[in-house]
Amino acid sequence: MFTKAIYMSNQNLLSSDLRIDEVCHMHLKETAKWTKFLAIVGFVITGIIVLVALFAGSILAEMPVSETAGVGAGLVTFIYIIIAVIYFFVSLYLYRFGAGMLTALNTSSQDELAKSFMNLKLMNRLIGIIVLAYIGLMVLGLLISFIAMMFS
Repeated sequence: MFTKAIYMSNQNLLSSDLRIDEVCHMHLKETAKWTKFLAIVGFVITGIIVLVALFAGSILAEMPVSETAGVGAGLVTFIYIIIAVIYFFVSLYLYRFGAGMLTALNTSSQDELAKSFMNLKLMNRLIGIIVLAYIGLMVLGLLISFIAMMFS
């Protein structure tokens, strides 16, 4: 019965016309400005990560640790490039949200508002997938650690 009441209230909310009043407009505009700023910082950090990836691989390859140092350097470079690509897309979705939200608020465009929120959804989905993958890797690492402790 409680679930049915929630469903009905959501249905009523979606069928009614939502309005963005002056307070919501102000909050969304400020949020969009900060979002664009954070996205631009994200793009800069992505560039720094790529530079670090290229130079860290070269530096690690030159270290006379062992014969397998070159493989480790290549792996480090690959991992950093993957991190940079993921960070780029998070920043891109964030930037598109902020820019789209500012456009939507300045032009009162429902289409721009929808596109803006779609980019916010995509960014949150990507971050959610990353968090789930991280949790999965941590659980796998713990299982491998426990198995290794049992056989040693």
